[in-house]
Amino acid sequence: HEERVITGLVDKQTPIFSNEMQTIVFGPYWNMPTSIKVEEIRPYLREEAAWFFGGGGWNTSVFERHGLRVRYAGREIDPSAVDWNRIDIRNTEIYQPPGPGNVLGRVKFVFPNKHDVYMHDTPQKFLFAKPVWAESHGCMRVQNPDQLAAVLLRQDQGWIQARTMSAIETGYDQQVPLRQRIPVYITYF
Repeated sequence: HEERVITGLVDKQTPIFSNEMQTIVFGPYWNMPTSIKVEEIRPYLREEAAWFFGGGGWNTSVFERHGLRVRYAGREIDPSAVDWNRIDIRNTEIYQPPGPGNVLGRVKFVFPNKHDVYMHDTPQKFLFAKPVWAESHGCMRVQNPDQLAAVLLRQDQGWIQARTMSAIETGYDQQVPLRQRIPVYITYF
């Protein structure tokens, strides 16, 4: 089975390593990596930006616009009620629940690694029509994750394609551990 993938941007390259795929997740949560919190979310929160948008306080619209939720010290918090000068964004858990706008799409292929990268679906299918496929933060976006999941689960667990499609349609953080781990080798040619 062969698939096209979107890989990391030049300044956020997908690392070269090998590991074993252990789990397929249908309807995954996305837990935002620290690098994205610091480099991309934090600049939106600047107090000055909030004044520009017509009010005091912090510009927290990025959370609502992307369906992001925030946990701090183990509890869910309202990002607009936070003094972001007093809280280090690195100590928060910013996540996106499963759903149509989730950046991971509907399927995630997990092979635990120190780089915290994996393969996953994407709602941005238009990226595969571009001439350069380096558009991610390091993870690999799979063009047809439904087909990849069907091939893997047929081989590993004897699932028929209809069962895989049902899991894709109805899964909400449904984790399917693989019986036989699958070697994953990430490299560039």
